[in-house]
Amino acid sequence: MYHAITEVKTNSKIALTYSILKKSWLSTSLWAGLMLFSFSMTAQIIQGKDTLYGNEWIKSDQTYLKFFTDKDGLYQITFEDLTKAGVPLASIRGSQLQVWRLGVERPLWISNAGIWTAGDNLKFWGYKNRSELDAPLFSNAPLEMLNPAYSLVTDSSAYFLTWVPNGMPTKRINLKSSNNQVAISPFLMVDQFYEFHTNPLDKRYDSGNEIAFSSFDECEGFATRLNREYAQTLKLKDAFEGKVDGKLSIRLGTGNQQHLIKISINDETIKLDTFFGFRVRVYDFVLSNDLLQKDIRLKIESIGPGSDQFAVANIHLIYPKTAGGTLGSQESLMPAATIIMSRISGTNNQSILIDPAGSDWYQSTTVNGEHYVEIPASGSRDLYTLELADATTISKLIPTKFEPIAEDPKANYIIITHKKLMTSAQEYAAYRRSAPGGSYAVTVVDIDQIYDQFGYGQSRHVIGLKNFGQYIHRHWSAPEYIFLIGRSLNYRDRRIDNNFNEYAHLDLVPSFGYPGSDNLTFAAPGKNLPVFNIARLAATSPDQVSNYLKKVKEYESKLKSPGSNDDLYWRKKILHLAGGSPTDGFDRLLDGFKSAIQGSLMNPEVFSVKKTSSDPIQGGVSEIVKNLINEGVVVHSYLGHGAISATEVGLDDPEIFDNVGKYPICFTLGCNSGNMHTTGVSLSESFIFSSKGDIVYIASSGIGTDGDYGNYGKRLYGHMGSDYYNQTISSLHFQALRELATSSSFTVQALTQQLSIQGDPAIQLNYHTGPDYTLDTKSFKTIPQNVQADQDSLRFSFTLWNLGRYNSEVIPFEVSHTLPDGKVLTYRFQEKLEQAYKEVFIALPMPENVIGNNTLNIKIDPDNIFNELPQPFAENNNELKINGTTGIIVGIFNNEVTPAYPQDYGIVGSSPITLKAFTSNALGNPANYIFELDTTALFNSAFLQKINTKQRGGLITWSPTFNAQAGTVYYWRVAADTVGTGRPVLWSQRSFIYLPGQGPGWNQSHGYQYAENKPNQTLNFNLDANQWQLATQPTSFVASSINSILDPSEYSKVLINGERYTRNNGNFQSEFILTIWDPKVGLVRNPVGGRDGATNVFSIPAPGYYFPMDKNTSEERGNLMRFMNEGIQDGQYVIVINHIQPGASYFPEFWAMDSLSLGKNLYQVFEQNGATLIRNLIGDNYSYPYVFVYQKGKKIIDEGISSNGLEIRSAFELPLIRQSGMHESPLIGPASSWEKFEWLHQDGRNKEDNEISIQGLNGDHLDTLYRGRATNFDLTKVNASTYPYLKLNWLANDSLRTGSIHMDYWRIHFKRWADLAIASNDEFEFFKDSIDQGDPSRLKFTIQNIGDQPIDSSMVIYTITDEQNRSHKDTTYNTLLSPGAKKTLTKEISTEGRVRDQSILVNLINLTALPEITLRNNAGQINYVVVTDLTPPTVTVFFDGTQIINNEIVSKQPLILIDLKDNKAWTGTDTSAVTISLKLPGTDKFVPVSLKEYTIDVNKNELSVQYHPQFTLNGLYTLRVQGNDRSGNPAATAAYEISFKVITENSVSSILPYPNPFSTQCRFAYTLTGEAPTVFKIQVMTVSGRVVRELTEMDLGPLREGTHLTEGYWDGHDEYGNILANGTYLYRVILKDLNGKTYSSFEALNDAEGKDARRFFTKGIGKLVILR
Repeated sequence: MYHAITEVKTNSKIALTYSILKKSWLSTSLWAGLMLFSFSMTAQIIQGKDTLYGNEWIKSDQTYLKFFTDKDGLYQITFEDLTKAGVPLASIRGSQLQVWRLGVERPLWISNAGIWTAGDNLKFWGYKNRSELDAPLFSNAPLEMLNPAYSLVTDSSAYFLTWVPNGMPTKRINLKSSNNQVAISPFLMVDQFYEFHTNPLDKRYDSGNEIAFSSFDECEGFATRLNREYAQTLKLKDAFEGKVDGKLSIRLGTGNQQHLIKISINDETIKLDTFFGFRVRVYDFVLSNDLLQKDIRLKIESIGPGSDQFAVANIHLIYPKTAGGTLGSQESLMPAATIIMSRISGTNNQSILIDPAGSDWYQSTTVNGEHYVEIPASGSRDLYTLELADATTISKLIPTKFEPIAEDPKANYIIITHKKLMTSAQEYAAYRRSAPGGSYAVTVVDIDQIYDQFGYGQSRHVIGLKNFGQYIHRHWSAPEYIFLIGRSLNYRDRRIDNNFNEYAHLDLVPSFGYPGSDNLTFAAPGKNLPVFNIARLAATSPDQVSNYLKKVKEYESKLKSPGSNDDLYWRKKILHLAGGSPTDGFDRLLDGFKSAIQGSLMNPEVFSVKKTSSDPIQGGVSEIVKNLINEGVVVHSYLGHGAISATEVGLDDPEIFDNVGKYPICFTLGCNSGNMHTTGVSLSESFIFSSKGDIVYIASSGIGTDGDYGNYGKRLYGHMGSDYYNQTISSLHFQALRELATSSSFTVQALTQQLSIQGDPAIQLNYHTGPDYTLDTKSFKTIPQNVQADQDSLRFSFTLWNLGRYNSEVIPFEVSHTLPDGKVLTYRFQEKLEQAYKEVFIALPMPENVIGNNTLNIKIDPDNIFNELPQPFAENNNELKINGTTGIIVGIFNNEVTPAYPQDYGIVGSSPITLKAFTSNALGNPANYIFELDTTALFNSAFLQKINTKQRGGLITWSPTFNAQAGTVYYWRVAADTVGTGRPVLWSQRSFIYLPGQGPGWNQSHGYQYAENKPNQTLNFNLDANQWQLATQPTSFVASSINSILDPSEYSKVLINGERYTRNNGNFQSEFILTIWDPKVGLVRNPVGGRDGATNVFSIPAPGYYFPMDKNTSEERGNLMRFMNEGIQDGQYVIVINHIQPGASYFPEFWAMDSLSLGKNLYQVFEQNGATLIRNLIGDNYSYPYVFVYQKGKKIIDEGISSNGLEIRSAFELPLIRQSGMHESPLIGPASSWEKFEWLHQDGRNKEDNEISIQGLNGDHLDTLYRGRATNFDLTKVNASTYPYLKLNWLANDSLRTGSIHMDYWRIHFKRWADLAIASNDEFEFFKDSIDQGDPSRLKFTIQNIGDQPIDSSMVIYTITDEQNRSHKDTTYNTLLSPGAKKTLTKEISTEGRVRDQSILVNLINLTALPEITLRNNAGQINYVVVTDLTPPTVTVFFDGTQIINNEIVSKQPLILIDLKDNKAWTGTDTSAVTISLKLPGTDKFVPVSLKEYTIDVNKNELSVQYHPQFTLNGLYTLRVQGNDRSGNPAATAAYEISFKVITENSVSSILPYPNPFSTQCRFAYTLTGEAPTVFKIQVMTVSGRVVRELTEMDLGPLREGTHLTEGYWDGHDEYGNILANGTYLYRVILKDLNGKTYSSFEALNDAEGKDARRFFTKGIGKLVILR
């Protein structure tokens, strides 16, 4: 059979769709609201030429009541409900009442136009909310909206009731009567509408990247899920048989594929449609009447490629139905004739036919029990038939006052928030109004006011917010920042599966579209970017707002008014983090960012970290990032793949960081990380609401491309370091987006919509506009770490910074070095700063006397030539300061070991003797040391004793075993054992004398001791000769040999100190002249007459100081040889010159022949004394002058032959021993008191030739205290305070040069100062060099007074310094230490909060009036490492000893035990380890629990908190617990929360046996509220009611509040102990309070559970089964 199906066609798709709307093929009521407004791509409501902001209908002087409808139907509002709502009906007439929807007054039927009384009411036709307000958000709603019948936001439609002044017109319903005069119509047109909204359909997106706009686009909305086939049976009832056709309309949407749609009716294809892409398709068909006689099988199929699918939005069928049948009360009727009489069967009540689109309603008449309604001629429309009594009563009327929110045109900072967050938002506004907050003009707006005034009261719809934004843009003068405080939920997550109730707390301030966009909400018409600087804080609780405000205050206070350099260092560092695979090139894009900002006004250091693997998430990288962020960065930018809650490098948890106070601005340029408009928690929220994390988080709510992110970043960074250097982050962000938006690229436009700011839009990266030069105290380090005094220089480094605006300058600075003795050395340097900071290396000369504590200070810009900002901070941070103290202490030590006792030249009066020495680092690690003891300073005698001992630094000792001999001087030395190190052994040597019963004091009595005194004195001890010797004085000689051939009067001569001592002998033609010089007596005289062959023809003594010797004959030469060999003593100096008369000769050619007769010759004798030129006189040189000077038996002084044969001269010096001399001792002391001086010289002889003087050192000069010849002298009257040191001088005379000068000893008896020393080897304890964070550590060591005086008091300063040079000092004081006394000191060292390299420096300070012998044994340093504790603790919470589940009932006075377990032991009762807060019933804010309300118990690695509250309110409580271990590790990324219910009234739930059935025993499960019962028993009965066992508290234990199992159990025995048989038994529960009142029944919280329980326990009777 052929059926006529005709498709309705038009020339264009637009015309087709619009035709459908105009002809109301869709339900007329559906489009009634939509067609009030034309559609505009601006998302503003356009009516004619006017732009509507949604507030035009409001009369601010009127009162309004708001209410909602969520279904189409007849509604009424009664006198009673209006009275309850506060409407003054006594003064209002019914004719004054109005109802408004979407800015349009709705017509009303009113029962009374006058003053109302009880029973009066108004009625109107109400609509559910559809797409009336969605449509303006689309650029072309008829084409693009997938399902106009279903709102994107809510079904609830907002209405407002008000009243106008009496007499003003209002819209009313005309109720018309039927006259029953026209014929009955044989049929009615029935409207069947099938609407689907189970699933949202993806809208148009970029096919290459799956990027979609947030703006509303084609195919957006809800429908069925995507299908390849959809079938629907269209039910037809009482179809009219005649020539009246029906109509069918199908609306569906498709995705981004090639499509081939097939539509069939009753298996007959009626349409094939092929097209491509996202489309809304509407198919209209005319169905012939014969098809309407039975149900229609409709089938829609995709027969294209496999991915071809569609989603059905609605199906609309209109068909004729036979009149006269029974109609439902709300059938949709479409009349087919001009005048129709409809017969309605139903009740006998009068019916009404309602035309919702008009103001006329039609009242029926009744004839023979049937109702007739006359309908006048009209166009197509929806009509409903029902009784007036069927109206739904609206009782919830919300008084609404339209506050004048649009009356602050001067506001430049606008906060829009939700009532839930209003209090904290007002706190935020107060800060922004304050001077520290920027002195903004702030307005706070309630989002509900915006909904009402700009969105027709439609809650959660973005249209109101958008209208408000456009209104203030056009009517206010200064709006600059919009700060949305409140979370949003995109429409899809809100509507899918009725999620709204579950996620209502997330939907506080709406966003635009999907993915959610804040930029579009405030964008100008046709634009993607907002006209304001817009940002959002996606908070859901007041706490989140308050906590974020706290971060902002901290961030800005440190930015604007920094308290220390630590507040600014990190602001010069940027972190770049590249994700993707190694070949994606994301790092190269980030390098473009870096290039854009380096060298700029900001000029930061950029740290680049790259993901190096193709794994989806790379954990190792996150560790690097963690360390950098913990140290602080001002910006961290991630570019790579991402998701809402994760990046590729594990940056999904802000709690892994430790950057409190150093909050960066984060740019996460990856997909979805900024999506704060969905049900999940985005990264932006995690990092903003953490107490750590970020201050601003900029990321996209959608998907983006790396290229677009790269272009955005380069523009952003370029402005960041130039014209937007100190502008707000939102100004910077939107400037970069505005430049990016010039591209027409689909992906770029999507990015400009979705890249948004989480955080305050007024946050700034930089504030001050000047430089700030400083140095990083934490960066200071010596090179190497442990400075040794034997280094060639004192080397160290530090980081020079410009914390402010960058300028390329040469920065001068001054370094001062304060030595341990207080002397200050100053040096000047300069450095050019090319970046934000630079590591500077300095090498200072290593001066003497550096061992101990040195102070180094650095001062930047010492002459104040730069204007630094901010003042005064920037000028006050130019020095190296730690904890407010200028300079940093550097301990300088060496490898030396210094002998301490006996002190040098000491007197020891008792035996056995312990040798003591100290190391430069008194707390140094154990090392090998060598001691040696001997009676000679050469340490080579048979007595030599030595030992190699391993001891810790500090005071090291050795007690050699020997029998000390009285009067014997002993030498001892000590050194560090350097075997195997390649370094020489550095001995330190001392000597002492053992004098039993004497001492202490100073003594020298041994040659090696004397020899150690100041060298080159006029009296010294000669170790080689083992005697005292007067020093020699030099004598000047000139020896001249002459050939007098030119001047016969000239003669060879010797000048001594310029005086001639030789003369012409007159008897010889040629001769050798010898002059003899004895260093003891001077010139040796030649007696008158001569001797040993030497002539002396003069009788006066003076000329007799030379020996002329002739050598012409063998005999004369023999005399000369004999004189040289025998007449001259060893050690005497001989000056040989010759003199040649004209024509004379030596006859040297004959000298060799003397060997034959004399056995030797003159050549040989000269050569035996060192001559080497004597044989050169043979030949042509026979008459040449010759000089030879030598010391007999020792050495040659000079020798020479004249080169010209005329003269040769030799100048030289020869020694002469003095006749007197002085020997001085070293300084002796320091002394606390002087006793006596003793000395012994020359065995008591020739005392007149010796004299002693005693001098006292007074400041910087010596005073003579005694001079004389006494062998002892009382020194007790010498004031040791004035003269702490003495010096001895010995004057000895030996005018006869006897050489018998001698001294046996000189000594002084005195008492030394005190000497406080660290004696670590007596008792020492230090945990270990590597300590786990949180582990206790202890330093234990001994101090000793090794001096001669007591120490009344002393103090110990412990300085603990970390790797950043942050130091902490502790001081302890000690009481009396007598000479030789020891004391053990203990210092507990905390490792909490400390990590990595640490050092502890110990300084002993003697507080007595007298100083110490030395301070070099008072300091020690230990370096150690604290290993970071990364293991978090675990938190477990018990209520009355039991772990509960959420919403479980607990006692109103529970004992709550919070158990915190950690891998480290707890110490003390630090309440900061646990924070407890409580949310009370009916509130949404957690309140901290006072620490006074609970106690703490510490047991090794477990810390228990007992909290015993008393709850007085019924309802649901939530307990929040956060635990931190001693290292600061939180127990979890989020606080532990548990909800529980408290019911204060006495009641009990169903009491059920467990298990049931049971075989051996059972217990009873129950829930008890209020007080424990006084009477409790369970009676077990047979089914006939006979009690076989009564169980009481004695059997089952007491009942406790909450949900529990009884402590005791029943074993299935009766009262007599017999085992009950298998079967079913009953049991009765009896519970009574103290007053005998029976406990009421408590139903389970979960109704399903309650019903289940009542199956087994009803009215106090339950069932149990024994089954063995």
